Amino acid sequence: LVLDHPTVKITGPESVLARIDHAKIEVDLTGRNETFIDTYRITLCDKNGEGVNAELVTASVAEVRGELKIEYYKDIPLTVAIEEGGGATEETCRLHYSPETIRVSGNQKVLSKLSSILLGTIKLAELPKATAVPFTIVLNEGLTNLDGLTEAKVYVTFPGLATKDFTVTKIQALNVPEGMEYELITQALKVTVRGPQEEISKLTLNDITVTIDFADAVAGTATFKPVITIDGKKFPNVGAAGIYSVSATLVDLDAQAEP
Repeated sequence: LVLDHPTVKITGPESVLARIDHAKIEVDLTGRNETFIDTYRITLCDKNGEGVNAELVTASVAEVRGELKIEYYKDIPLTVAIEEGGGATEETCRLHYSPETIRVSGNQKVLSKLSSILLGTIKLAELPKATAVPFTIVLNEGLTNLDGLTEAKVYVTFPGLATKDFTVTKIQALNVPEGMEYELITQALKVTVRGPQEEISKLTLNDITVTIDFADAVAGTATFKPVITIDGKKFPNVGAAGIYSVSATLVDLDAQAEP
C-alpha cells in the first residue's frame, strides 16, 4: 500500500494529543483481485486502536489516497532442455535441481499460463562425468522473483553408464585445401567414451576415429574441433564425452615457393 500522505500532522489540546497514538485507515479487500486506487478517511486512535474523540484536533489532512498493489504468486518448477550425446540420453541421465522451484509473482493471466521456467540447454556430450551446471534465472518481463535467487544449479549424473579413456594418436585430416599441407601440433588426443558397461568393455582403440575437417581453413596455426566417431554398428549406445580441440598448422606451399 502506497499512500500520498504517509504521515499526518495534528494540532490541538495537549490532553487530547497525549491520548492519540496513531492514525488509521481501513482498506476493504472484499472482491479485490487487481491493483486499485481509492481514498480513505483517517481515524485517530489510541494505543489500543480505539478511536479518540478528536473534535478539538485539527489534522493536516482528513483523507489520504492510497494505491494497493495486488499480485498473484505461484511456485514454478525449473526445467532444462536436454541435448543427447556422448553415450547418454535423457533416460540414462539423472537431473537434480537446486532449487527445484522458485516463487514468482505477477499478473494472474500470465501466471496461469506459466507451468515451468526453462533455464537453458544441457549438452550431455560435453559432460564426461557428473557435473553441476550453473544457470542464470531469467524471467519474462512483468514477473517478479520473490525468492530473490538469481542462479540455479542442475546436478547431472549418469548412473548405470561406464566410461573409459583412450589415447588416440592417429588423427585423420579431411578436405585439406589444394596447395596446402598440414602439420599436427596435437600429436595425441585423450578421449573419454561413455556407454553401457557391456559395450564399453568390448570397445578398443581401433573402434575410435578422430578426424579434422580443414575445409575453408586458411594458412596459419589454429585450433580445430575434431569429430570423434565410434563404430555405431558394433557400439550403438557408446559416444565420446567431453569438449575436445586439436591444434594444427596449415602451410601455403605456393607462398613458400615464391622467391
